[in-house]
Amino acid sequence: MYLLLIVPILFILTTSILGVITPNYDWKNNFISELSVGKYGWIQKLNFVICGISIIGLCVLLAGKADNLLIRSAWYLGSLMGIPIALAGVWDTDFKREKTRAGKLHNYVYRVGMIGTGLTYLLMGWGFKDKPIILVFSWMVAVFDYLWLKYSDRFKVKPGIGQRVIIFSSIMWVEILAIWTLAHTGI
Repeated sequence: MYLLLIVPILFILTTSILGVITPNYDWKNNFISELSVGKYGWIQKLNFVICGISIIGLCVLLAGKADNLLIRSAWYLGSLMGIPIALAGVWDTDFKREKTRAGKLHNYVYRVGMIGTGLTYLLMGWGFKDKPIILVFSWMVAVFDYLWLKYSDRFKVKPGIGQRVIIFSSIMWVEILAIWTLAHTGI
């Protein structure tokens, strides 16, 4: 189980390194998914699939350990959010706009994933209403991600940076909650 905690961190590191070394890629302006069509595209595709599968596995294992129905449901919903991440490695994206069927599917699962992730934050927070720090943390991340997604372009945040904040905050939220759960349940 602890190995599953490493993979999302490796996703962030791999994405960051690929963003620097991929020719003609500007990590500030280009989306993470655009790394999957570049020179090192196969690495990013594999990165998506492995990260998605590890999030699914981690969330399912934690759901199985939860005694609270809301928390268990939130972990199961979180596991479903690993599916769009894995599919991002299967359906190639397009550069800057949806031109191909795979690009349209890729962007569709991203949007569904963002909605599901927000619901997971809210559900998990409510499940931990007896632990205000987790409730506040989960709901703050939900509100921040929503506001960031909706308004970051108005503040002229470059699209690559804007997307990275959302994706990386989602991955770190899973990591922090998983580590907290493991530390407090003795798993």
